[in-house]
Amino acid sequence: MALNRRANEDVHLRRIRWETTDILEHPIPGVTFLPISADPRHVIWTIAGPPGSVYEGKNFELHYIYGEGFPFDSPEGGIVTAIDHPELNSRANFISALFGAWTTATTLRDVLNAVLNMMRSGPQ
Repeated sequence: MALNRRANEDVHLRRIRWETTDILEHPIPGVTFLPISADPRHVIWTIAGPPGSVYEGKNFELHYIYGEGFPFDSPEGGIVTAIDHPELNSRANFISALFGAWTTATTLRDVLNAVLNMMRSGPQ
């Protein structure tokens, strides 16, 4: 049982490191990373409002928390800075609002790009 838990934890942490490294090595314009602590499972991403959008000139913080079930379960996400958009609000887990059913193929890059695309389209 302990060995099985250890294997799941290794998969969990490897995937987190891989996704974070991917974003840091191949940045998404307007997205920055701020670790909250030495724990790689809890980070803050800052997204600059896309040029030409109603959000231009503003910065938005998103908390991203990888639970123990990741990558099989969706990470939790919360928007710290209010975004005036019906599908991106601080009261709900915006990741489930964006993707509905989570799959292991969904990556952090997918989540960040989906948020940016919603911001580019503006509130509907």
